Amino acid sequence: MNSAFGNELLYRLQTIKLLLDDNKPKDAVTYMKDFLAHIHDPAVQAQGLISAPAATLLDTYAQVLIRTWSDGWGLSNLVLGKNYSVSLPPNSNYPDSGNELTDGRFGGTDYRTEQWQAHAGSDYPDERSRTITFDLGANKSIGTIRAHFLQDKGPGIYFPQNVTFSVSSDGESWSTLATVTPPPAQDAASTEFVGWSGITDGVPGEAGADKVSARYVKVEFPVNVWVFLDEIEVLGIDGHAGGGTTIDGARAVVDVAAKKLTIDGLVVNGSQSQVNLKIFDSKGKVRYEGQTTSTETGSFEFMIKLTGNLKGVCDAYLSMEGMPAPVKISFEYNKKD
Repeated sequence: MNSAFGNELLYRLQTIKLLLDDNKPKDAVTYMKDFLAHIHDPAVQAQGLISAPAATLLDTYAQVLIRTWSDGWGLSNLVLGKNYSVSLPPNSNYPDSGNELTDGRFGGTDYRTEQWQAHAGSDYPDERSRTITFDLGANKSIGTIRAHFLQDKGPGIYFPQNVTFSVSSDGESWSTLATVTPPPAQDAASTEFVGWSGITDGVPGEAGADKVSARYVKVEFPVNVWVFLDEIEVLGIDGHAGGGTTIDGARAVVDVAAKKLTIDGLVVNGSQSQVNLKIFDSKGKVRYEGQTTSTETGSFEFMIKLTGNLKGVCDAYLSMEGMPAPVKISFEYNKKD
């Protein structure tokens, strides 16, 4: 590897580390993908700045990091040790001994270990699917939902054809986050997490959001053959941990050309709640005050016309009833001539 190019890559990696230190995994993923595009750039390869094997090796490690950051960086498992309901019980030969799907234990690649529970295909159409439902007790900010499956072609165990992940605030009206197709079966026995990630997959209908606020979580999959699973995780932020309703992921986006400011975020543990916004200019004078109501999934958005009064570095404060302190975000606007 060319030494100057190596120093450039080191600088990029240091930038990624700073993003992670600031608890910004989504930005770190974006920057890492840009890093990979750079090392695979044909122009870079043509100049001999990095060899193809070195680029491939870096790519391999980077993909592992991207998956780690996407699958729950800074989040906790909200259903660890919790109860759940299953539309139909597992096969009696591979039963659920009690909250097996949330005990944090995995069964490896041997289907005979006690951690695995199994669901068998049926001749009856209404028995050819399973729905597993969780009640988090209150709306929580959810960033990842994933289920862990086994495939072993010898005894006829396969990943389900697809897995659907849905959320709800009331247990009646559901929003589908994603329907995911697992990888094809391999000759050797293997396990796989199949899931939805807000960082990599986004939230349907909520541009830029990487978390969804919900109380109920549903995981559904068809059962046409033997389907084995040992764990389901719902990774997110417990709204009660901070003492009630909070605001997460607040950001300010300035569109200089359109003279427009967008401020958005997510209400944790409180859908359809009033969010208050107050903006101070660079001299500390209030230049905007307004309110909006968060959606059923907890997201909210303010769209504000920028004027000369907001020139320079400004501070925006978001607040809600019951919050111990407002959330502060800063932005800079320099009006075009």
